[in-house]
Amino acid sequence: MFSPTCVILLAGGLYLFYRRIARNVNLPPGPRADPVIKHLRIFPVKDHAEVFHEWATVYGERIIFYRFILIEPYVDGRAGDVMHFSALGRSFVVLGSKQAAVDLLERRSPNYSDRPSSPMNDLFATAVIVEIAYGHRIASSDDPYFRLMEEGTKIVSGVGTAGTSVVDVFPFLKNLPPWFPGAWFIRFGIESKKVLQKLRDYPFQDVQEQMTAGRAKPSFMSLHLEEFTRAGVQDPKEFHDLKVAALLLYQGNGLSICILVSTDHLSLVSAGADTTYSSIMLFIFAMLFHRDSQKRVQEEIDRVVGRNRLPDFSDRESLPLLECLIQETFRLYHPIPIGIPHRSRNDDVYRGMFIPKESIVIQNLVSMALDENIYSNPTEFLPERYLPQPRGSGEPYPGNMFGFGRRICPGRHLADASLWIVISNLLAAFDISFARNGYGDEIVPHGSLLQEQPGTL
Repeated sequence: MFSPTCVILLAGGLYLFYRRIARNVNLPPGPRADPVIKHLRIFPVKDHAEVFHEWATVYGERIIFYRFILIEPYVDGRAGDVMHFSALGRSFVVLGSKQAAVDLLERRSPNYSDRPSSPMNDLFATAVIVEIAYGHRIASSDDPYFRLMEEGTKIVSGVGTAGTSVVDVFPFLKNLPPWFPGAWFIRFGIESKKVLQKLRDYPFQDVQEQMTAGRAKPSFMSLHLEEFTRAGVQDPKEFHDLKVAALLLYQGNGLSICILVSTDHLSLVSAGADTTYSSIMLFIFAMLFHRDSQKRVQEEIDRVVGRNRLPDFSDRESLPLLECLIQETFRLYHPIPIGIPHRSRNDDVYRGMFIPKESIVIQNLVSMALDENIYSNPTEFLPERYLPQPRGSGEPYPGNMFGFGRRICPGRHLADASLWIVISNLLAAFDISFARNGYGDEIVPHGSLLQEQPGTL
């Protein structure tokens, strides 16, 4: 016979177990998870938006939910635009359609307006992310990992908003020597570089040492290093990508740092970084490969504005094809393809899918751009698609460049105006084409869209 205490404990345990199972089976779809570490082993090292889009495509076509334990499954084909994965207790929800982003981030904005909390204000959150990334458990604010994160955040605060620092206003000052009176910003940059290099390299080296000693705990870094060892990976660039990917986990926890590292150079971009510059460079890149579209817009500018002056804002409504060109460029060449992360304040249910409290909610703008329910031939560059019939098909503008809900970019109107005036003047004054070699042949760039590419204005 069981004692009353054992019966109560057993009943309570079964209740909690079934409650947990019932909650988990209604999570949004996603890849099959490993025990304990969940999706940590397969979390993408790079090209996050593209990998998330591929996952949504695969799992969106054969999504099966269970209404309850041991009940027959049913298929919901819409659910591919909401995907879930987790790592060591941290939930991530990826939104792959504009409809899902609007439904959650705008219509339910009170629940999704939080950003992932700052690690400097939340020791627990920092500990969670550090454990996921490196298998290191933070016990106090004196921990070297925590101090390193704190130094990184101070650098971000010191950098300020892009475009407002003294070097942004007077670029020639960046050439001053560190000892020059008043050149505090040069000395700040030198010291910042040291901190950022340590932020990148120290955790990586620590995990390597733990693995050598046989004491490493399962983590994002250790699992990928084990795979590198099995595959015989020696390329320094692969290790660099792994370091940066681990740092991106901190970004989801509120440390607004993006580390851009090559083998011989490192730079810092703070939150609110100058995406206007990146967007302009992406536009130039796109025009290299879509010169027919470029030519048609230039003809529109010549016809409406003439050749005796440059376009100004009063011309904007009279240049619809230019507007379509800009919209199509940033549909397919978005400077921030996974958007700015949000965080859910409370548990929520969306279309029968459970979204846990404190989930990191990511907008996958690549999936939104390739949504066949909205765009015909979505992989093709077709600016005219936005024009009303009969010239176009009347498809809607993407409308997601500056984010969603209460966390939408507060400087979006200025950024939009800046992009339009720069792009319109570029096309009015220049032909954008490839550089040519000594034989007159075009030099066609290869590689990632995010890398600088040779081109000529």
